[in-house]
Amino acid sequence: GGNGVDPMLLERIEARAFGVLTAEIAARIEPTAAEITKRLRQIAVSCLVPNVALRPGFEAIHRDLVGLRGM
Repeated sequence: GGNGVDPMLLERIEARAFGVLTAEIAARIEPTAAEITKRLRQIAVSCLVPNVALRPGFEAIHRDLVGLRGM
């Protein structure tokens, strides 16, 4: 954009906030939903990697979340 911030980088920065939220949700899911909890934690971990460039974009996050349907 006009402010010099790379939109892809900004998306990866926002992915960290999503990772924090996802980890909080995973911590509150019923123990009987162990597989969903495990997958949500995996998503959270990928969103929280220190190297911003290695975090997933929201398209990849969406694919992972859609993969949880029917579990």
